[in-house]
Amino acid sequence: MWSLMKKSMRISWAIYWKSALIGIIAGAVLGGIAGFIIGFAMAASGSSTESIVQVTSISGGIAGLVGGFLALNWAIAFTLGKTIAGKRLALVEEL
Repeated sequence: MWSLMKKSMRISWAIYWKSALIGIIAGAVLGGIAGFIIGFAMAASGSSTESIVQVTSISGGIAGLVGGFLALNWAIAFTLGKTIAGKRLALVEEL
């Protein structure tokens, strides 16, 4: 079991660092954009500061999660088919 973990660690690391780095950036950007747009619209409609903070926090968090998922998906797609330390991650159709 440990031998298998050692062999797969480089591929896991290749996916993890790309996903983490891009997820942080994409999550912050998407969360900030969503929070700004929704906060601006709510402020223009005369909502209270407390409700704006609650709604923008939740919507920004959801947008951040979506950004993180998209980053993970991109990292996996980018790693598929590449040879890393003599190993390759590939999708195989079941017969």
